[in-house]
Amino acid sequence: MFGALQLIGLVAFPWATLWMEQRFRFAEILSPVVLCYGAGILVANIPGLDLDRGVTEIVTEATVLLA
Repeated sequence: MFGALQLIGLVAFPWATLWMEQRFRFAEILSPVVLCYGAGILVANIPGLDLDRGVTEIVTEATVLLA
């Protein structure tokens, strides 16, 4: 269950930053790349939040393949 939510977040957040870039000045200034890196750093440092490494690895491998 949590893995599905994690997958949705990993896909939805970059899309949301692209959407925000079109509508908000701060997102345009910072850029979606910086916002995604910042969000990743924040989420990785939340104590007690155990992310599913399998989901993370699959998404990472897929995005590297697409890049």
